[in-house]
Amino acid sequence: MDSLRGDLTQSAAQVRAREQELSDAERGLAQASDDEKRRSEALEHERANLAQLLLALTRVATLPTESLVAFPDTPIDSARAALLMRAAVPSIAERARALNQELVRLAELRRGLDGKRRDAQRAEQALKLQQVSLGSLLEKRQQLATKTEADRRAEEDRITSLSRDAKDLRDLMAKIEAQQRAEEARAAAAAKAAKAKGKAPPAERETPHGPLVSSGAYPVAGTVRVRYGQTDDVGSAARGITIATRAGATVTAPLAGKVRFAGLFRSYGRILILEHPGGYHSLIAGFGRVDAAVGASVGAGEPVGIMPSDAGERPDLYFEFRRDGHPIDPQQATSVKGRSG
Repeated sequence: MDSLRGDLTQSAAQVRAREQELSDAERGLAQASDDEKRRSEALEHERANLAQLLLALTRVATLPTESLVAFPDTPIDSARAALLMRAAVPSIAERARALNQELVRLAELRRGLDGKRRDAQRAEQALKLQQVSLGSLLEKRQQLATKTEADRRAEEDRITSLSRDAKDLRDLMAKIEAQQRAEEARAAAAAKAAKAKGKAPPAERETPHGPLVSSGAYPVAGTVRVRYGQTDDVGSAARGITIATRAGATVTAPLAGKVRFAGLFRSYGRILILEHPGGYHSLIAGFGRVDAAVGASVGAGEPVGIMPSDAGERPDLYFEFRRDGHPIDPQQATSVKGRSG
């Protein structure tokens, strides 16, 4: 299983790298397209202006001398007009040269735009290949799951109960943390009683232990849209971060830990709660699909789900990092590698 976990983590990292590569290529393509459109419109406007000026000059130049007598202007006015027209010719010629140069640059820009389109297509193909590889590994992990039907039903009942009783995400986190403390207290009391009777202590509740190990990255590749402590979309100070990411992007565990909640929760959609050593928890919301089962251990950087593929171009992922029941800056989750809890 450790070997498979390593393969999953490596494959997920490659998928995320391809996702970032494709996002960068698409962003560059969009910027180049906007630049091409802006320059093309400006050139068309300048071309139209020059055409009008040249047409006016041509008309005046072809007027017979006798027709100038019909105009009420004085000879001085006529001379001034002629001088102005003569002075305009070099300016028009310079503008025409600049227009030609800009047309050359526009042609180069369009060639570059074609190259960026090819880059985006290559990145998309590479991403699809990596996703197929990751999907195969996820299927293998699912096949190796050893939970019994009774275990699964018990977990489903517990999740259903938690989801029903909790008012919101904050309340859900508090209930999970309180439940864990109660389980730990019961286990400690049972062990103490067994020791007093000279019996072997019962099996301890399985909790993450050892050093707190981080993947060094947020759960998903993307752009942080709302940072910790900033005003969020509902006008409150954000207790976590919101990341704008790709549709269908791979979500990974920010730190090694154990899955304590996975599934639908009210209007928040599909969420995942991970328990880490040292009293740390991660709350991740916004999934299109969760690929981690309650009770399963996951490594730092191991895939745990994907973002919705039908939520627009930039679906949001919410990530909250907590210690001892209190939210802290999620940036700390990316810099705790090898630290004991």
